[in-house]
Amino acid sequence: MASLTQLLNVLKDSVSDMRRISILLDDVIQQMPSSVFELDKQGRISYANEVACRFLNQRPNDLTGKRFADLVVDSVMTERRIEKAFSVPNETLKWLAEFSQRESMMLMAQAISTPIDTLYVWEIQNDISTNKADTESKKPSSTDLALPINRRVCGRDLDRFRKKLDIPVKTLCELLGVTTTSWYSWRKKAQTPVSSRPAELHLRLLDHMPELAAQSVPHPGELLHLISANYGITLSWQQLALLMGSNLGAAYHWSSGGQPQETVLGLTQTLFNYMQRQPADKHFWQRYQAIVEQQARIEGVELSKIRSWP
Repeated sequence: MASLTQLLNVLKDSVSDMRRISILLDDVIQQMPSSVFELDKQGRISYANEVACRFLNQRPNDLTGKRFADLVVDSVMTERRIEKAFSVPNETLKWLAEFSQRESMMLMAQAISTPIDTLYVWEIQNDISTNKADTESKKPSSTDLALPINRRVCGRDLDRFRKKLDIPVKTLCELLGVTTTSWYSWRKKAQTPVSSRPAELHLRLLDHMPELAAQSVPHPGELLHLISANYGITLSWQQLALLMGSNLGAAYHWSSGGQPQETVLGLTQTLFNYMQRQPADKHFWQRYQAIVEQQARIEGVELSKIRSWP
């Protein structure tokens, strides 16, 4: 039986014969020994094979039309991955998904650009297209690396490395845990190895796996969604702004898609990271609210009665 990956590639290259290939693909998907989902551009399930239905203990008709992200614990990041998959139809994404009240599942996803854009998401534990050869082929060769493999990392290597990652010096330094002063000092000494071994190991890790450098800072709107998903609490933009130490103007700005101040982004990141890692901690948000209320008392205001901080 042809692998799902191969058939998706055939489908991409055979739009003129779409009907025949689609029928073949439907047949193969139904016979796959692992879960397969077909999603539309909005991330809704348009089709799930029998294995997927058994895994979720649902009938096909019950799954049709549901948002795939609603089936998993980390719905916000899953939505992001679905959006990314549709934006890069030639790439295959891979991630570990934890389904609500079910075991985790390693997934792959690939979008097909056709008159009706479609995203296929499938489990890869038993996908015959995933094997040791595939894994070996993904290891970077020495020509893919920006850093030397037979000597220490020196100042002269840093510009090429940063160009490969394509991120600002400030962002890279925050990621490495070093000051910009240290970075420029290393860079200035072209023949001298960087003075921190942990930083050098970190540089090599990012050189091998540059995707680890992707630092996506969540928007307050994503925090709003996660609060609802984790704790069943529905907050208005104004309520969220007050809880984040901001005012009514900020609430309107955020609700229109505007970016908050860096201090708000930092607080958002910390809250978001914990709630993602510990979704079962139902008391976390109560503890944070108590901290905000303490701040309000210190400033002489009653949080439930104000529209803006003084």
